[in-house]
Amino acid sequence: MDNEHLIFNTLKNLDFLKDTDDAYIKKLTKELMEVSFEANECILKEGRRGGSFFFLLKGTISIWISLDNGDLIKIAQLSAPAYFGELALIHDLNRTATIKTETEVKACSLSKEAFKELILSNDDIREKLIKYTSERTPSYRAESGKLNKPQGFKIDEI
Repeated sequence: MDNEHLIFNTLKNLDFLKDTDDAYIKKLTKELMEVSFEANECILKEGRRGGSFFFLLKGTISIWISLDNGDLIKIAQLSAPAYFGELALIHDLNRTATIKTETEVKACSLSKEAFKELILSNDDIREKLIKYTSERTPSYRAESGKLNKPQGFKIDEI
């Protein structure tokens, strides 16, 4: 399967884009930049400004957050097909987690500007993305030092 088909099929199989017409997916793919990472690389760093949204085409990433005491905790792992980096762009926040590669990763990034134009400006897609993101995003309660286990995520404390 060539990259163009891999990207198209990955996007069509994501929860918030499943029912989107092919013309929209093709328009979206034209705005993507392919990126690759080796195993054990940091893709996004918690606390930094969000500038891109990522579609995970191949490989596995882990999601880490900082506790109040400075320790890092691995809260989730995602394997392709998946997406990440949306919270900072949806809510105009700094990154809320650090993303590290577990394996070699092939992904596509979408700039913040293209994300606003193609994702946030489309009411249906924006609402689906927010819905699915809220269902999979873990919440952390600093006062108790405990994580609430979100649906579909395996929480690993290390």
